[in-house]
Amino acid sequence: MAFGLLTAAPAWLTARPAERLTMGDHLLVVGEVLDAGGLATDPPLVYHDGGFGTFDRH
Repeated sequence: MAFGLLTAAPAWLTARPAERLTMGDHLLVVGEVLDAGGLATDPPLVYHDGGFGTFDRH
């Protein structure tokens, strides 16, 4: 099976559905990561306390 990758994406992963859970009127799908990769040049994007940010390198 082939998948398309975004050329400018700093990271990627492929996963298979491992579990499906009904949460009220939502469906939560938990995935098992099969493969991952990416470029280590960009800082990670983080969502915390209602906003997006990155980590500072020390």
